[in-house]
Amino acid sequence: MDRKNFLQKRWYHATTLVNWKKIKKDGVLWGRPKGEPRHTYLAHDKLDILGRTSTRFSLAGVLCEVLLSVKYTPDSLSDDYAPKSWELIVRRPIPIQDVKVLRYYKPKKKENTNE
Repeated sequence: MDRKNFLQKRWYHATTLVNWKKIKKDGVLWGRPKGEPRHTYLAHDKLDILGRTSTRFSLAGVLCEVLLSVKYTPDSLSDDYAPKSWELIVRRPIPIQDVKVLRYYKPKKKENTNE
C-alpha cells in the first residue's frame, strides 16, 4: 500500500438500499460474499467509484443505490491494497458510526419490454 493511501482516512462504498438497511441493523459495514472470507471493498476516491459505475451503480452485476462515506484507517496486516487499484479490501468490521450516506440514487423505472 503506498503511503498516501495508507494515511487516508476517508473511503467510499457503494451498496443497495436493501443492504444499507442490513448494515444499519447490524451496526457494522462488513461484506458477506458467498464462498470467501468476509470482507468489504472500499474505493479511495468517490470519483473512482462513480466513474466505474455511472450514476446508477452496477458493481460486479449488483445494482447499487447508495454511496457511503467511510471513515477508516487501513491496517497493513489485515487489509489488501494494490497501489494502482481503485479498491481497498477490508477484512474487519467497520462500526456504523464511521459510515454516513453521501447520496441516495433513485431507482429508474423499469422499461416495458412487452411490445
